[in-house]
Amino acid sequence: NVLAGDEGAVTSFARLGFGIDQVKGFRPAAPAAWDPRVRRALPEDIPRLVELAEEVQEFHARPPMWRQPEPGVSEMVERGYRRAIEDGPAGLHLLVVAGIPGGRLVGLMQAAPDGRFTSAVTIGLAGVTQRFRSTGVGTALLNAVTDWSAGLGFARCGAGWTSANPVSD
Repeated sequence: NVLAGDEGAVTSFARLGFGIDQVKGFRPAAPAAWDPRVRRALPEDIPRLVELAEEVQEFHARPPMWRQPEPGVSEMVERGYRRAIEDGPAGLHLLVVAGIPGGRLVGLMQAAPDGRFTSAVTIGLAGVTQRFRSTGVGTALLNAVTDWSAGLGFARCGAGWTSANPVSD
């Protein structure tokens, strides 16, 4: 890992032909009002959430990211979602969803305590269906995560993304 602020190290890697593949950023955790489209996930949401996760994985498999999903990742994602739902409102795992009128889920975001930064929560898999990108759904999900994080006493929320991902950048 190289911090982006270490200009010498970043330049050296670039000169050697290595790009920055993974970026991780942080923002303050802060109380926020939850958008009416956002709620905690329920057990009955699991099949649709797996579909959304597969859509995110398909997006990452295309250029310019070329990140192929690992075998069995859908089952692993489903287990993680079940754990987050079972954790409940007082737990250290959050899974939120965003829906549209009629109940169709169009976005998801999961978060849990960061493994390296004790005062931070890190967002795991997150995504919004292509049709609903740039409509505020992702921001609404992020606001729910920052509010939840602040409520648990965390100072920051982090997220990692592939540097080649133009949507996440």
